Amino acid sequence: RQICASLLLQQLLYYQLFFSIAWLLFWITWLFYTYWRGLFYRDGDIGRTVLMVFWSLAEPARLAAGWNGNLQENVPWLVLFCILTFIPTHATVYYMLLGSTDTRAYHQAVQVTQAILLELELLVGMYAVGLLA
Repeated sequence: RQICASLLLQQLLYYQLFFSIAWLLFWITWLFYTYWRGLFYRDGDIGRTVLMVFWSLAEPARLAAGWNGNLQENVPWLVLFCILTFIPTHATVYYMLLGSTDTRAYHQAVQVTQAILLELELLVGMYAVGLLA
């Protein structure tokens, strides 16, 4: 039996794990440093906070689906990975890049890096689905 697991997808998922942790810590640190006043958190951009919560819930499931789908050569898991990459994760990253009210150069640098990684993962994931299907 020929092995169809994608080494490139596995590497992207491996590095995404560490970058996702760093990305989340970057945003949490910046949000609390900027908007924490006394005992209250006052962020005028509620959409950013809601999307961060959705992203935090979806990202572990997305990475697990990618790893399981790729290493076990399981098409339904890879399709779930592609769906989770496209819907909640893309919405969060592109909102933080384009729609957020308070953006600076270092915010954009972090978001562009995250967007590039996500686009690569989505393209390689869809290619892996095509190989396995």
